[in-house]
Amino acid sequence: MEAERLLYMFAMILPAFGLARLVWERKLEVSRKAVTGTNAFSSTVLGGIVGTGALWKLTGSYIYAAVYAAIIVVCYGVICVVVKKKEYPEEERFTKEE
Repeated sequence: MEAERLLYMFAMILPAFGLARLVWERKLEVSRKAVTGTNAFSSTVLGGIVGTGALWKLTGSYIYAAVYAAIIVVCYGVICVVVKKKEYPEEERFTKEE
């Protein structure tokens, strides 16, 4: 039983990895050729779904799970507004690396 609780608690921190990746992608100092915002978004969404399900299973309350999901969405939006995206010229962004 205790191992199951620890597993659920670990699952609840999964969205933090997606949010950290979002910050890293937006502040990236090198070319963004292979890095897109989709990776951070999908990591955050997948982690949010797993974490929300884990919280629902752990507490038995869908209200806590809904609030948890809303907090993840708000954190993602705040990061997108606060952390300025590093922009690159078109020719540098889409050139093939040899």
